[in-house]
Amino acid sequence: MADAAQGIRGVRNFPEEGNELTAAEETWVTAEAAVGRFVHDETPTGAVNGSNTSFTLANSPVAGTLVLYEGGRRLLLTTDFTLSGSTITMTYAPPSGSYLRADYRYV
Repeated sequence: MADAAQGIRGVRNFPEEGNELTAAEETWVTAEAAVGRFVHDETPTGAVNGSNTSFTLANSPVAGTLVLYEGGRRLLLTTDFTLSGSTITMTYAPPSGSYLRADYRYV
């Protein structure tokens, strides 16, 4: 059984100041840095008004991690939109009253 000072999977809940990281903690920190932070259900900025096709995310997604939804329907990269940095360019203008939501990872 794990020591009381150990958290889930060997990562301490409250490391004491001045202590070195355990091997498990170092592995966890390295793995998290490699995959980045996760953003769920972000609303990109930009008017959804039937004529605007440009929207901006708060961060630039890691390549291949952006999942974009319009009105609850998952959109397809290159078919429905393109991505350059944090800018989404739609291939059509989402209609007024619709909404965009994005899930992605960033570093």
